[in-house]
Amino acid sequence: MRVVAELLLRPLLPLDYRLHAAELCQHLDRLGAKLSDRLDLREAYDHLGRFNAGLDDMAQVAETATDRAQIQQLNAALLQVSRALVPMDYTRGDRFTHDPALAQPAWPVLMPIQQLAGLPDGDPRLPYQSTSARRALNRLCFALREATRAARGPV
Repeated sequence: MRVVAELLLRPLLPLDYRLHAAELCQHLDRLGAKLSDRLDLREAYDHLGRFNAGLDDMAQVAETATDRAQIQQLNAALLQVSRALVPMDYTRGDRFTHDPALAQPAWPVLMPIQQLAGLPDGDPRLPYQSTSARRALNRLCFALREATRAARGPV
């Protein structure tokens, strides 16, 4: 009960997405090692770097924030970051389609990239899977751009 009360009475939401971003980076590292030259992940790493910088800026502001309006801005930014990233880490589809009520792997948005990495050379599915993987990467990059925009908002 003490933990719930503490969370409810905190003026600033207790959300820190730096560990979340580090987990995504590790996931991309594992995928990159399997992909060879089938898909370039540099764009995702670039967006992730900018997102991390935005999170660091946000954390610095949060450490010294005492003004109620500034804390409300930080909370709104944290919610926007959540809205951008949580669907990437917990769903395969988009906000308008429902996923089946089954267990999901970490970062299910990246499943098409994982599938591309698992295909053998010369597989006839490679061109089609490459397109699906590129769309998945675009979706992730878009979410990271949105999350970065939100993280940099209150700074």
